Amino acid sequence: MIVAILLSLSGSSAVSHVAPYEVAAPIAWSAKRALKWSDFRGAPPSANDSEQRPSGTPDRERHSGSRSSHAALTTCTLRISVTDSASSEQQRGGQWRCTVRLSSVKAEALFEPSKSWVRPGAESTALLAHEQIHFDLGHIQSCRALARITRELASQTFTAQGTDSRMAESAARGKFTRAADRIIAEERAALNARNELYDAETAHGTKPDEQKRWAEMIERELRELGEYRRATR
Repeated sequence: MIVAILLSLSGSSAVSHVAPYEVAAPIAWSAKRALKWSDFRGAPPSANDSEQRPSGTPDRERHSGSRSSHAALTTCTLRISVTDSASSEQQRGGQWRCTVRLSSVKAEALFEPSKSWVRPGAESTALLAHEQIHFDLGHIQSCRALARITRELASQTFTAQGTDSRMAESAARGKFTRAADRIIAEERAALNARNELYDAETAHGTKPDEQKRWAEMIERELRELGEYRRATR
């Protein structure tokens, strides 16, 4: 299964302006490539845009404050792909038993250029550094999700029985999927919470001391992952 977690994260306030909308391919996080303002190709909302969230909008797409007052917005997709392997055998009495195990897991953070934007005139180095950390947080969480899914699911087997092999396999895979979905949902919630804390403590990048503290903390975490990014901004 593939789970895409869409996170829309906002920067500080600025004047309103509508820019042309461009469609562009997602950008995978890389220690060798920092974000550039040219990566932000979406159209900022105008001051006349509705500030009401549509009913049914997922929590992960909520914005703190008014979208039309922000200077920039970073949209990051946390993509997690989990595959399994299944083996079935017929038991005495005719029942079938299926065992499902984790086969592989991949996780990555993707920056969405077409859904990310910056208002003309707001393209400062400080604001770009703030937006980069939103992307960094997505990458760090993808690494944590990868490690946790591997740790918790690789050691488990998910078994079920049925009157035929298809029924047994469906039931076993259902158990596996529910276990994976639970972890992914918890990792998504953790990432959402951390991004909200980051924006709250830095006031969307407008508190220099707090921004510096977060930048140093994230740099340490990237170093621990062996992915220190040299200053390229």
